[in-house]
Amino acid sequence: MQAVRLNQNHPRDLSHKIYEVALAAYWEMALSKKEILLYYLNNLSFGQNIIGIAQASEVFFKKQVRDLSLGETAFLLAKIRAPSRLNANSHRDQLLALQQSILQHAVQNGFVLAKKALPEKLVIYEDQRFFKAPHFTQMILDQGYASGDLVSTLDSDLQKKVQSFVQKHLEKLMGHHVTQASVLVVENKSGAIRAYLGSKDYFSVRDHGFVDGVRQSRQPGSSLKPFAYLTALQKDFSPHLVLPDVPLHFESPVGSYQPENYDRLFRGPVLMRVALASSLNVPAVALLDQMGVMPFYNNLKRLGFSNLSEEADHYGLGLVLGNVEVSLWELVRAYSVFANDGQVCELRFLEDNKKKNCVLGDAFFDANDTRVIRDFLSDNRARSLAFGSESPFAFDFPVMVKTGTSQGFRDNITIALTPTHTIGVWVGNFDGTAMNGVSGVTGAGPIASEIVHHLYLKNPWGDFQKPALKKQILCALSGQTPGEHCSHVVAEYTKPTESLDSCSVHRAVTVSREDGSRVCAQDQNVSHKVIWDLPAVYNEWLLENHRDKVLPSFASECLTLKKDSFAKQGTELLSPKDGSRFRLDRKRPRAAQELSVQLLKRTQGPVRVLLDQNELSAPYRFVLQEGAHQIIVQEKQEGGWQNKDRAAFFVQ
Repeated sequence: MQAVRLNQNHPRDLSHKIYEVALAAYWEMALSKKEILLYYLNNLSFGQNIIGIAQASEVFFKKQVRDLSLGETAFLLAKIRAPSRLNANSHRDQLLALQQSILQHAVQNGFVLAKKALPEKLVIYEDQRFFKAPHFTQMILDQGYASGDLVSTLDSDLQKKVQSFVQKHLEKLMGHHVTQASVLVVENKSGAIRAYLGSKDYFSVRDHGFVDGVRQSRQPGSSLKPFAYLTALQKDFSPHLVLPDVPLHFESPVGSYQPENYDRLFRGPVLMRVALASSLNVPAVALLDQMGVMPFYNNLKRLGFSNLSEEADHYGLGLVLGNVEVSLWELVRAYSVFANDGQVCELRFLEDNKKKNCVLGDAFFDANDTRVIRDFLSDNRARSLAFGSESPFAFDFPVMVKTGTSQGFRDNITIALTPTHTIGVWVGNFDGTAMNGVSGVTGAGPIASEIVHHLYLKNPWGDFQKPALKKQILCALSGQTPGEHCSHVVAEYTKPTESLDSCSVHRAVTVSREDGSRVCAQDQNVSHKVIWDLPAVYNEWLLENHRDKVLPSFASECLTLKKDSFAKQGTELLSPKDGSRFRLDRKRPRAAQELSVQLLKRTQGPVRVLLDQNELSAPYRFVLQEGAHQIIVQEKQEGGWQNKDRAAFFVQ
């Protein structure tokens, strides 16, 4: 079974387990024990890119297998216990202790005479076969540097650390069908590449290690979202904008599109900060729908994403969720605008003492806008909604973090930006197969987190530079100035030109103590209730999650205005008719069940329509809600608004 498994690259599920058992049985019949053992020893991994006992013997002892001593053989047997974790250089004491245990076991079981198992001094050579950063070296060669002495930007110590972090974490993910990882670490100010890991193991044929994951294109998932929000700020959207996180349908050229969040939950009204930091999909699509795809698309092209070969309509609203392929190189380069106040930084792989600043030309974005997005994505509290308070991203120091998971869980990306460095990490499989149960918290995130902590311990940094904007106390539900009924407030950035209204969401209404209906006359049997007067898009979510906050229907006695009391001439209400009854369709989204008010105007003066005493905006459409309702049509007269027509109707 062990020999069969060596070259099997598939998930550890029942069907593949049965396949392995069958293949092992076939080998038992077709091959001799010696042939199976020979295959096993020639294909066994010893870590450090070493495959087979012959190669291991040559690397560690400069000998052929037949010339190995008993102690050297036991050392190699110890090495295969944990080939990746037990490095022959950094874990030598552990390997030697395990070697002695193997020898003692061999003596106790009569395989070896005690006198032959006496301790011997081993001469173990360091592995000097390969260049230390093969993908990075190949990248330089691809730029046309064929010969000569070159001084690279790589930090050799950091490169080794990154390699060890990747090896350690991928071992933990072995049961989740994750075979590869790529890492790019760049210094923000200079653009110098300090670590470049194209794959876990350049020489692993089984896992396609020769592929350079830093430059390979893949779907980035949510890692493009910050640029959509940045574009919105550029288009003068407010930093305290409230976005809908509710079931929404968007029409596209290929049909109706209904985005979902990663956890399939909906939070209702969410501030831009929380929507981005917790990587909620629905608010991001809703924002792009409001803003239009074209400005976002154009900014992505300006930032250097090279695979945007189709027109903007081809990608549609899905562009904000990463339906285009990008490389880790392109992502890290694009994120440099958040480190350099809106300017793009060109990445460098060779040292140049004359070039200390990497920015190219004019800024793409306003410095304050990039700082606002950076502030959102370095907010531990804002991202805890999706990632929890104990995630790898719960840092005790400033770090901007964004994750991305592609459709079908084939790729997982984390970008971590500190005041000094930008770290890009990808995990997945180069053959394009899906990972099992891997998210940003468990996939690329822990590797990025370890690199961040290593950099911070080596050279601690201070806070990011804050936006030159004023923060104001706002209602968390409306994004407006808090009113007397607002129970949850936050401090958020506002733009200098903004004038904020008082909260229009939290509203007190008078209700009957008996049945909770709205009343139109004050008596001793009433009370006041705070409701959430949210736009119609939230109706279904509100009914399902906060029914106690829904605006109650009027009591029947409030709907007794007779048509005889209305003016005989003027605007007439054609639809709905007085006494109409409507039934909701439970199979259709509530937000799609609207009623249109039809009027016959006989005047040129102002007209307004009130639904349950709330003014409707033209063209006078509203989403149906259960209960009794009343529509009143009024015209503006010299003495004020005068009733012209009415209709009471019921929805069930």
